[in-house]
Amino acid sequence: MTLEQARFAIKPWTCPVTVRTALYRLYFAPKAILLRTMEKYPRLRRPIEICKRWVMKLLLPAGDEWVRVRAGLSAGLAMRLHFPEEAGVWRGEHEPDVQSVIESVVQPGRVVFDIGAAIGTFTLGIARRVGPGGHVAAFEADPAQAGRLREHVARNRLDSIVQVVEAAVWSSSPEDTIPFRRGSRMLTQGGVESGSVRPILGDGELIRVPVTSLDAYVASTGIAPQLIKIDVEGAEYEVLCGAGKLFAAHRPLIVAEIHTTQARDRIRTWMREHRYAIGETALFDPVPIRLLAWPEERGVSWTDAGRRGE
Repeated sequence: MTLEQARFAIKPWTCPVTVRTALYRLYFAPKAILLRTMEKYPRLRRPIEICKRWVMKLLLPAGDEWVRVRAGLSAGLAMRLHFPEEAGVWRGEHEPDVQSVIESVVQPGRVVFDIGAAIGTFTLGIARRVGPGGHVAAFEADPAQAGRLREHVARNRLDSIVQVVEAAVWSSSPEDTIPFRRGSRMLTQGGVESGSVRPILGDGELIRVPVTSLDAYVASTGIAPQLIKIDVEGAEYEVLCGAGKLFAAHRPLIVAEIHTTQARDRIRTWMREHRYAIGETALFDPVPIRLLAWPEERGVSWTDAGRRGE
């Protein structure tokens, strides 16, 4: 192990068990038993759910807490999370299928673009996997989320690997800013609101945020990815439309969550035109869907393409 690898592997701080985290651990401990009970006795599902809501409301304290993620892609990394809303992130339960996909393809030294990075749930784990020889560009438009993302990157000493880009990713950037509708219940539900595009669940204040396209970012930095992860609450097609040069020259893998039927249909056409093979998983009927895509010329599966680094 080199000195740089050793430095990178050291945990920068020890996270103490607090009253809040101890109570939440007790709350989640019987989860598996309750799930099996509800499966075996469906009539008990509603009473159990009601009981859980009252326990959370009356006994579990809300608030921010610095914790280490307990499982998954970012296990062991430090995050300042708001309980109870982000308890799933703490437990490593956020989008486990996406975590598995990323773990199957991201290797040391790779370059990854995380578009809609939020507070870094995926960014941090990806950065650890690519290591000191890799690079992660984390794009996040909401200023509050981008601020927390920077906190998390700094606390985990990933500054040399992660570049936080506080901007919305769009099909073009003719102006300096673009309208962005924030989420009110959860900031992760915010997204660009322009023309026919608006975030599906975003219903907070309308602000203006910096804007860029992927082609503009690659042209200005000279950095191009092997993998692009997209989760932008309805603007997925616009992200792809602003990356024509990138996809023609570099042919990255794609993992994306598609939130509208209009975006789904347009993206299917875009994939055919750009000679990409796709695999889709319906999360609900008919949307959102999870989309995995890879260049047709590789003639291999998604995971094979990632491992071979083609």
